[in-house]
Amino acid sequence: MKRLSGRSRLLLAVLVAAAVGGAAAGIVFARGEPGHGITEGAPGVLARGHFRTLTWGTVGSASIVRDASGSLKLHLGRDFNTQRSPEIYVYLAKYVDGHRKGGKEVSLLRRAWGSQDYVLHGANTSPSSLHAVVEIICAKCGQTNGVAQLEPTRLARD
Repeated sequence: MKRLSGRSRLLLAVLVAAAVGGAAAGIVFARGEPGHGITEGAPGVLARGHFRTLTWGTVGSASIVRDASGSLKLHLGRDFNTQRSPEIYVYLAKYVDGHRKGGKEVSLLRRAWGSQDYVLHGANTSPSSLHAVVEIICAKCGQTNGVAQLEPTRLARD
């Protein structure tokens, strides 16, 4: 095997360091860690919307909130209420021209009424999540109870 010259070893070290740095930056971006995008800035409501019923009575408000540490949470307001049934999930979905183009499960719904918070991770912390649709889905019956179209607030635009 041929030995590398000093210059070649230096170049190889720089390339490896750049690759490792790029991979680390990609992981931070994917996780939505502080230091990237919507996790930076003042705490407050970044996006909000109100539920409308699709198959079962679902009402109330939903919002994406950034806390002082930069963590993002999906908050369902005190006025939230949906049909009680087993296996109800919360999703953030993307719609284009009225058609669902993908979604990401946030969590199993804790209860069918009242104020509750869900920590957002990964793809749910991208800037596009501020334009997402919150869906309340009954897995058992395969129906979407209700949806809330989120709209970015002034805090998100600043």
